[in-house]
Amino acid sequence: MKIKLTYYGVVSEIIGAEEEWMEVESNLAVDSLCDMLEKRWSKLESVQYKVAINHSVSNMASVLEENDDVTILPPFSGG
Repeated sequence: MKIKLTYYGVVSEIIGAEEEWMEVESNLAVDSLCDMLEKRWSKLESVQYKVAINHSVSNMASVLEENDDVTILPPFSGG
């Protein structure tokens, strides 16, 4: 199945892109996706990023579905 990945900030700098479509296996959980990304770009392991699915921050056990919009959010702070 295909998912759309969007990257921001330092994550985008590490990946070298702002977005891409990726073919992944069905019923893939967010934690497995993160493992895949960290194997592909080892520098991601040092970044504490969050994952949003269809504009909602998800937990690592969430399962992805066809055409999900997955956003990898870099660390951020507010004041």
